[in-house]
Amino acid sequence: LQEEEAERKKAEEAEREKERQLFEKAQQRLQEEEEEERKKVEARAAEELEREKERQLLEKTQRRLQEEEAERKKAEEAEREKERQLFEKAQQRLQEEEEEERKKVEARAAEELEREKERQLLEKTQRRLQEEEAE
Repeated sequence: LQEEEAERKKAEEAEREKERQLFEKAQQRLQEEEEEERKKVEARAAEELEREKERQLLEKTQRRLQEEEAERKKAEEAEREKERQLFEKAQQRLQEEEEEERKKVEARAAEELEREKERQLLEKTQRRLQEEEAE
C-alpha cells in the first residue's frame, strides 16, 4: 500500500509538473504573442506618424508654393501697373509736347500771315503813292 501510495503521489507530482510546464509554456507563448502584437501596434503607429508628418510637410510645401505664386503674381501685377502708369505719363507728355509744337507752328504761321498782310498792304500803299506821285 505504501508503495502504491508513493507511486500515486509520484504520478500526481509528475502530472502537476506536466501541467505546470504546459501552463508556463502557454504563458510564455501568450507573452510572446502579446509582445509581437505590441510591436505590430508600435510599427503601425510609427508608420501612421510618418505618414502624418509627410502629409503635414506636403501641406506646408503646398501652402508655401501657393504663397510664393501669389506674391509673384502680385509683384508682376505691380510691375505691369507701374509700366502702364509710366506709359500713360509718357503718352501724356508726348501729347503735351505735340500740342505745344502745334501751337508754335500755328503762331509762326499766324505771324507769317500777318507779315505777309503787312507787306502786301505796304506794297499797295507804295503803288498808290507812286500812282499819285505820277499823276
